[in-house]
Amino acid sequence: MKSLFALTLIPTLALVSNLALATTLAKTSAEAAAPKTTSINCVFTEPFFSLDFDLKKREVSLTEPDWKHDAGKTVTKVIAKGIRVRTDMSDPFVPSYTVLTSTGKVFAVLTLDVQGSDGMSDVISPFSIKYAKMFGGCSSNRISPIDPNKQ
Repeated sequence: MKSLFALTLIPTLALVSNLALATTLAKTSAEAAAPKTTSINCVFTEPFFSLDFDLKKREVSLTEPDWKHDAGKTVTKVIAKGIRVRTDMSDPFVPSYTVLTSTGKVFAVLTLDVQGSDGMSDVISPFSIKYAKMFGGCSSNRISPIDPNKQ
């Protein structure tokens, strides 16, 4: 004859195991369904340029304006390969992301503070960025900038 402990423990363990499996499957399904951030575009003024972070290719491209070159066209070049992103959640309400080079040096810091700016327009970018000694604003394939003039 089985003990009362064994009769209650086995069904309880089965239930806990099934709940854990269901939770894992639900989380995996939700993560698979959620779109991932794959690209981030940042704009700066003085000097005018933009940075494009391709998170799939793990590279950063710099686009400079046409007036800066003799050819009279916009020039884009890859300036960093093998980047990685480190998430900082020390402030859970304002996450920041440090972009590191392939050698581990800080390339840029993005903060999801809805205070990013290109420095000239009224457009508010979801991310602010510090790159070198310059500040700018960024948006991603998941989070668009806000133009208060179009609301």
